[in-house]
Amino acid sequence: MEDEINIIRDNIKEFSSKNLDEKEIEANGLNNMLEKLSAQGIINGTIESKYGGLELDKKTGMAIIEEVSKYSPSAAFYSYITGIYIKAVSGSEIEDTSNDIAAGKKTASISFSYKNNDNKIYDVFFLSNENALAVIDNDLYYVSGKYEIRDSLGFKGLKFGDMEIEKKTKIGESESFFNAVRFMDPELCSMSLGLMYGSIEKAFEYSKIRSLFNTKIKDFGPVAYTISDIMSRLEIARHYLYSNGKIEFAKNFISSMLVDVTRTAVNIHGGYGFFVDFGIEKYYRDAVTLKSMLFMNIKNELSNYVYGDKAGFI
Repeated sequence: MEDEINIIRDNIKEFSSKNLDEKEIEANGLNNMLEKLSAQGIINGTIESKYGGLELDKKTGMAIIEEVSKYSPSAAFYSYITGIYIKAVSGSEIEDTSNDIAAGKKTASISFSYKNNDNKIYDVFFLSNENALAVIDNDLYYVSGKYEIRDSLGFKGLKFGDMEIEKKTKIGESESFFNAVRFMDPELCSMSLGLMYGSIEKAFEYSKIRSLFNTKIKDFGPVAYTISDIMSRLEIARHYLYSNGKIEFAKNFISSMLVDVTRTAVNIHGGYGFFVDFGIEKYYRDAVTLKSMLFMNIKNELSNYVYGDKAGFI
């Protein structure tokens, strides 16, 4: 099984290195790439065949999203959104939209906000002006309306904004959405690993060519030790995650490193790290966005898991 996953990793790595230019994706969006991503199993790998997916096992799907995230965090994040969408609408009156989404012919949009109301939904990541999933009070709705685009710190290959609701259809309870989000927790962790690996690998390569006082910066102890320490922690996290470790522990450990690792990768580049041309700052932007939106409740989740009951809420 490990050999099969490694073969798929290599194939995704080759595809991503040739086709996923994040600077171009951030400038032009992902829309023109969707069918190609579907053909590679990137947005439909673990989805059931009845929805047009390949029904790959969970670990293979995690490996795919991890490798994609190293090259294009936006593409990996859209794959994550697609997985939540199709899982959440399964068995509902709109589940027939899943096939076109898995095939890359239509797009999935989701609101990640807790402040949605009957008139407006917030914090929607989307690719085109199509309907979105949103939790309003304790119900899950399929909504349409007019988007108000806002600037997003991260995942700029997708649009981000709020929607004035013109029409909404209840398709289930909010729990079906939250169950879908929890179902995709392993992919969330593997995507985060890919972000960190992608950033620190760039820092590693840069340290071998950048010189300071006629010395490659890799030869300075603080640089070499920092990169080596991060690599060791990432390998531990990956091994735990792919060895069926408790997802609550994996999420806590990975989220605790996410922003620090990507910030360190930027700092190793010095001032150049803040230039878009070097392609490193995007990892930091995306890491901050990912942690603030999807890891914000990790401490409560961890405490509740450890105690087997609601804990740490005072």
